[in-house]
Amino acid sequence: MDRNFLSWVKTGISIIVFGIISEKFVIFVEGLDAFFSLTQKKSLSFARILITSSVTGSIMLVVGTAIIFLAGIRYKNVNKMIKQGQYTIPNYLTCFTAMAVLIISTVLIYNLYKSL
Repeated sequence: MDRNFLSWVKTGISIIVFGIISEKFVIFVEGLDAFFSLTQKKSLSFARILITSSVTGSIMLVVGTAIIFLAGIRYKNVNKMIKQGQYTIPNYLTCFTAMAVLIISTVLIYNLYKSL
């Protein structure tokens, strides 16, 4: 059970790190825009990517933190169920993670498609 808790914490940390990388991508794209002095149309396309990347990164930071918080609650509840001899598999953390990743991926793919 401890390994399961640590796996969820590792997942949360990975999502947080990906959110930080997404935030740092904004700096990279701004540097490209300044270096190449892109046309107005391409500059607007980059602006859309910057906003999406920044918002997505912030959302991923919140989602990663929420996963770590929910993993702690799940760990406590599972310990209590084991001590009472009534263990059932809680699925809320798996569903939350799957839905969050699905929504974030869909938004990123849509915005990437729109910027091309």
